[in-house]
Amino acid sequence: TEQNADPDRLITEMVSRLDAQGAQNAGRERVSLADAMAQRLDQARREAAGETDRVRIPTGDGNLNEYLRGGWRPTWLVGIAGAQKQGKTALATGFARASGRAGFPTLVISQEMAAVELAERELAARAEVPIEAIDDGPRDSEWHSLVAAAATARGQRFEIVDRPVDWAR
Repeated sequence: TEQNADPDRLITEMVSRLDAQGAQNAGRERVSLADAMAQRLDQARREAAGETDRVRIPTGDGNLNEYLRGGWRPTWLVGIAGAQKQGKTALATGFARASGRAGFPTLVISQEMAAVELAERELAARAEVPIEAIDDGPRDSEWHSLVAAAATARGQRFEIVDRPVDWAR
């Protein structure tokens, strides 16, 4: 996916991939627990022998990474839901920030905040500047940190969709 890709195209591509995965799995036969265990042991053997990578996506939270045994797995689709004004957007963007810093492509879909509001939070967090400083007029050192944070974000595949999404399509 291109760095400046159209968010609608990204969502369409993601939904198509989910649909294709569902169709691929729909025809699968049942797998016994014993066979699934054997597959996992074989995977663990290959990982230990260095034949395959053990890919984990960092969450940005050491305790959560430990609980998840290294972070999110690439096959997981992670959603965060809850009542408005409870901090889920901040939590999700923190997870997304950690993923992006580790080089993983990231898509944040927010039905509550505009992209520019999410960008303001990200700027403040990445620059380690109080968010109020952006509104009040950053000091020279804060400007430097904010500009550097924005420049770093240019090199990441971090996309934002800031409107309701109809997943039923």
